[in-house]
Amino acid sequence: MKKKQNDELLRLKEALEPLAEQIETPETLSAQGVTELLEEKQPKQKKGKVVAFHTVRALAAVLAVVIGVTGAMKLYDRPRVRSIPKAIASAESPLSGTTQKDITDYFTALKADYDKNSVGSSFFRYGKYGAVEDKATGVAEIAAEATNESAAVGETNTQVENVDEQDKIENDGRYLYYVTNDDRVHIVDTQNMQQIGSIEPFSEQAFNGALYYKENRLVVLETYGFNDRDGRKARTAVRVFDVTDRAAPRLLKTVEQDGRLFNSRLVGDRLVVLSNDCVPVYGLETKGGYADYNDVVPCTTVDGGEEQPLDAACITIMPGSDSDTYLVITTLDLDTIAGGGPNTFAILGAGETVYCTEKQLFVAAVDYTDYYASDRRDRIVDETKTNIYEFSFLGATVALEHTGAVAGTLNNSFSLDSADGTLRVATTGWDKNGTTVNRITVLDENLKEIGRIDGIAPRETIRAVRYIGQYGYVVTFEQTDPLFVIDFADKTRPKIVAELKLPGFSGYLHPFNGYLLGVGSNGDEFGMTDGMKLSLFDISDPTAPREIDKLVIPRATALVGSDHHFFTDNSSHNRFGLVYESHEEFYERRFGTLTVENGKLKLLASFTNRKSIEEETGNRVYGPDGSSVTAYYPEEGIDRGTFIGSTLYTASHERICAWPFDGGDCLGTVELNDVTKEGETAWNEPYLSR
Repeated sequence: MKKKQNDELLRLKEALEPLAEQIETPETLSAQGVTELLEEKQPKQKKGKVVAFHTVRALAAVLAVVIGVTGAMKLYDRPRVRSIPKAIASAESPLSGTTQKDITDYFTALKADYDKNSVGSSFFRYGKYGAVEDKATGVAEIAAEATNESAAVGETNTQVENVDEQDKIENDGRYLYYVTNDDRVHIVDTQNMQQIGSIEPFSEQAFNGALYYKENRLVVLETYGFNDRDGRKARTAVRVFDVTDRAAPRLLKTVEQDGRLFNSRLVGDRLVVLSNDCVPVYGLETKGGYADYNDVVPCTTVDGGEEQPLDAACITIMPGSDSDTYLVITTLDLDTIAGGGPNTFAILGAGETVYCTEKQLFVAAVDYTDYYASDRRDRIVDETKTNIYEFSFLGATVALEHTGAVAGTLNNSFSLDSADGTLRVATTGWDKNGTTVNRITVLDENLKEIGRIDGIAPRETIRAVRYIGQYGYVVTFEQTDPLFVIDFADKTRPKIVAELKLPGFSGYLHPFNGYLLGVGSNGDEFGMTDGMKLSLFDISDPTAPREIDKLVIPRATALVGSDHHFFTDNSSHNRFGLVYESHEEFYERRFGTLTVENGKLKLLASFTNRKSIEEETGNRVYGPDGSSVTAYYPEEGIDRGTFIGSTLYTASHERICAWPFDGGDCLGTVELNDVTKEGETAWNEPYLSR
């Protein structure tokens, strides 16, 4: 038995030694460590020898599992590129004005590294770099005041004044332009509540439809196609229409660029479109072991012409980069769109968050390079950082001006703010003990750190940020909702000047007629949340903010924290509205309208686009009719709200409805899509009453 056992140990050791060279394992699980451990543990009794012999086999099996799991983690972990050309790997500043050889060298090395590490799943790469969606019904005429040119008109809720953001609905004061879930654009005349025109999707594969409207120009943005192993790419299509004749929109320009639509902005007449374009390195064909330039750079197409590879001089490679994804930025001028062409620029490294002022474009992306470094074993320590790129976009070309980085990750675009030549950045990270660390970093005009404040609410995470002038308002959450006020009077030494603790948390902060609105979740002192909560803060003295009122809607969930375009600002009439999810009877999206009177929040009305509703208790819920219902089709859920004068318009995939903003019976509907029709797609399945 002894000889058999020793033979077993020897075979185990021999089997483990070659694996140890390929896979990093703790010392105690090395081939030598395991066999020494087993030899030390041998009991002298005969019975013990049998147990030990089986222990060898059991430990071998366990170790095989450990090796298998470790090997799988190594397989799917992002490989570190060690064969990038020296000029790139050793560069201390971005390589702009590159040559075709620089780029083909880069991707040839990247391809070789992929092949060496046997990585072929785009899922895991996206995990690192991010990028990772007519029939009109005649109705009663709406009051003429609603379409009066001098009446207040609902606009997209934007972060920065004079910087427009893409949205699913546009409003020119009479006509509404709305993208439904099938990417069809519907043009509705609110004067008689009829659909008078439409624009078909660019492709059957189109998704992520978005719009801009300015002075009879309608911009339609879509993504179509998907990256796959055959090398086919997702592309972003930008179409500009003249809608002077709303019944017959006239196409002026079509521009396509490689990559999935990431975001966009409109500043004056300058449209900025951003996409993330992933090069399918795992399926990249090489000739003589060398990549072809046209296969590894983004392409653009104008008005259906031939694809044009981006010039190498318009591509920037960041030092030490090993990304296979381009951030592609194209600018167009709407005033000269018919004759002018696009300007396109690309940088290797996908974008995740966009913040734009009237003069500067900032793009942020999480960088896990240090976190996934091959020599790291302790993954508790947070070594993630956020890279920030600053671009100029108002000139003849797009240009990378400055780059910087901050520790941790952003919550959303509201974590960024430009003021007086500085950029304020709020992030959440983790310390060596796994405790969250919230900080605000101040960067100068070159994106270099000049000030920072650490230690904001340890163990909590940032849920909302809003900068107003000299002050920043930050909401964190673990059990309670601390509202911190940060004073940036001294940019090199920002400081906390106030802290207000409340149950629940706000996921979105919005300045409103001198107050600060917080929208989020209601909660208790134990951190349990229930219902949607709206808080009204008096910030007349920023050093002593007060919650002067709150309003809780039971069995409801706020959505504006994930998309601020769900919020509608009608502050000129002391009103606002928002889309929220109700769980009262059905899981559906409703639209609530509210006001502030004498420092008190007041819910005016709640609307549903569902044609059939049951009478609700408490605040009345208005629907197109009041009959009973036993099933709800989710496509009827309200997606956007806008207004003209005192008339509110709620839009969903199925219909657009008009209402008095403060509540009342439906003034008219326009049917867009019949989701109850047999043979439609899967989204027509109803949510049954619960």
